[in-house]
Amino acid sequence: NPVPEDTLLETVVGLFNVRDRDSGANGDVSLEISPDVPFAIRSLQNHFSLVTRESLDRESVSQYLVELVAQDGGSPALTTTLTLVLNVSDVNDN
Repeated sequence: NPVPEDTLLETVVGLFNVRDRDSGANGDVSLEISPDVPFAIRSLQNHFSLVTRESLDRESVSQYLVELVAQDGGSPALTTTLTLVLNVSDVNDN
C-alpha cells in the first residue's frame, strides 16, 4: 500500500522481524537504512519498524527505493540487503 503524503512524522509504515539462528552475540542483528530517504529504523531486539522522519511530498518524490542492510554480530559479520519500493500517494493539499 502506498504511504499518504500527509503521513505524520514518526508514523510506522513497515514492520520487520530479522532473525539469526546463531547463539549469543553472533545472533544479534542490526539493521541499517539508506541515509538519503525520509524514513528511519526503530528497533527493539530483533524487531524493527520503519517510520517517517521527514515530511513527504508526492509532487516532489512519488517513489522511494529504501535499502535495508542487516548485519549479524559474528566475526566476520554476515550481511544481507533488501530494497523496498515505497510509493507515496497524493492527498488533495490545495
